[in-house]
Amino acid sequence: MKKKKKNIFRNLIIVLVFIGILFLLNLYQKEIKSFSYNLFLPIQKVFWKIGDSTSDFFNVFIKIKNAAEEINKLKSENKKLLYEISDLKEVKKQNEFLRKALNIGLNKDFDILFANIVAKDINSDSILIDKGEVDGVLKDMPVLTEEKILVGKVEEVYKNSSKIMLISNKKSEIDVKIQKEENNNDIFGILKGEGNFKIILDLIPNEKEVFKDDKIITTSLGGIFPPNILIGKIKEVKKSDVSSFQYIEVDPYFDIKDIESLFVVKNILNH
Repeated sequence: MKKKKKNIFRNLIIVLVFIGILFLLNLYQKEIKSFSYNLFLPIQKVFWKIGDSTSDFFNVFIKIKNAAEEINKLKSENKKLLYEISDLKEVKKQNEFLRKALNIGLNKDFDILFANIVAKDINSDSILIDKGEVDGVLKDMPVLTEEKILVGKVEEVYKNSSKIMLISNKKSEIDVKIQKEENNNDIFGILKGEGNFKIILDLIPNEKEVFKDDKIITTSLGGIFPPNILIGKIKEVKKSDVSSFQYIEVDPYFDIKDIESLFVVKNILNH
């Protein structure tokens, strides 16, 4: 019985304490809120800063990403412009090349085909051009510069390209003459390739008078090359007691290292 009374009394006290707390909370509600705000304000500021920093980070990240995309776009446009400029330069170069050929009437004398050099094999004195069977190129067709200087002839023809034998090739032999303008007494001989871009004039008798810088031009004797095409000039003349012929080295009028384009002579118009 006493235990039961104690429980009732204890519960009563708890109820009264609870009612008292509610009364105090209601009475000092403003003060309690102020205390709570003051207590948690620093923590809230930290989270706000973290939130702002996170927001700023993502904004910066987005800006960096946009900037990178813009840079890539500009790079792509720049490359495109560079390609266009390169193409324009190439077109300009080809136009100048063709203009030179037209100025000397190359197109009036020959049916010519413009070609670009795509490979050079100096060791074997040959080059590869970007015109071939589909363009009407045939074996043994002469090849000239835009200044109407002989470079060589077509050695092999492929579908879209051709191999050109230079006049300095060891297999090259051309009927030529030393032009003597003063007395119209030309001297005929054979131009032979020695390899390594070296050419000599053979079968010129010792009694014939030839001099340094005399011009060498083609003849029509071989049936391959058109006549009167410039080849080069005499670089050196040597005579020997043990040989009936002079040793004559010829300096060609072109340097294959500097040539990027040329003409294939498909047909002779004025012969």
